[in-house]
Amino acid sequence: MKKNKDVKYLILLLSVAVIWGFGFLSTTWALQEGFTVVMFNILRFGASAVVLGVVFFKQISKLTLKQVGYGALTAVLLVAGFWFQTAALGSADASTANISLFTASGVVMVPFFCWIIKRKKPSLNVFIAAILAFLSALCINLNGEFGHFSKGDLLALASAACFGLHYVVLDFTSKKVEKGALTFLQMAFATVGFAIVGLIFSPSDFTLSGVSAAGWGWMAEIVVLGTVFAYIVQTFAQNSVSPAYASVMLSAEGIFGSIFSLAFGMISFSWWIAAGTVFMAAAVVLTEGVRLKKPKEISSDTDTKQEN
Repeated sequence: MKKNKDVKYLILLLSVAVIWGFGFLSTTWALQEGFTVVMFNILRFGASAVVLGVVFFKQISKLTLKQVGYGALTAVLLVAGFWFQTAALGSADASTANISLFTASGVVMVPFFCWIIKRKKPSLNVFIAAILAFLSALCINLNGEFGHFSKGDLLALASAACFGLHYVVLDFTSKKVEKGALTFLQMAFATVGFAIVGLIFSPSDFTLSGVSAAGWGWMAEIVVLGTVFAYIVQTFAQNSVSPAYASVMLSAEGIFGSIFSLAFGMISFSWWIAAGTVFMAAAVVLTEGVRLKKPKEISSDTDTKQEN
């Protein structure tokens, strides 16, 4: 039974990594088809909130004010992470490959955030796996070409830090709120957050003029798979696995992003890509050594007890 549960979470987390890997391409294409950063994010998370509101209505109706606050806290980091990432993808001076590199670098930050916030040093396996995952992203996405930091690169690096913190905070809040309701709260507050940030920094971007039919198609894919499905899986999985485990699994998006880029002719094969695949495979295998535990047992390893 325990082994089946481990396999289930492994498959679900890796499926999200595949979807998010393709998401680097579909987001870029959606922006190229006329979406502004503001409207892209508002529609993405707003539509997802509506779908989740219907699916998890019973859980949502039982929320307390304190639980709503936990949802808002988690959403703040989600808003920051996706705002920086989408702005980076829309930047003219950064490539999709570089952005996926720096986004994936969030995985190596998670154990250190856990160490700082929870005062609990991660196991050696987690540190090594995180480093291997980062090296994988480095090989695959930079493909041996090391250049200067552009504005887009810095935006993507800021995004990675926000996502790294999001893993850690979600590990805490997912134990305080029903999973479906928490996912809804993240989407709902993210929608409001993007609208507020947009009004402050880019009020002229509240427009859908010029969005093509293809753009709407990419939006549908991003909402259904990249947002609703992906965040339901992440939120449920983090009630049973550590944030370090989840972050390493999800960091495989770097490999899948490169595979899709290769398939669509955006990059060419090289031995750097092959080396990156080996590094990520090693990280996944090593992470399997981090024992998955029941919710009550996780607290002893990740210091996420109910009283925190």
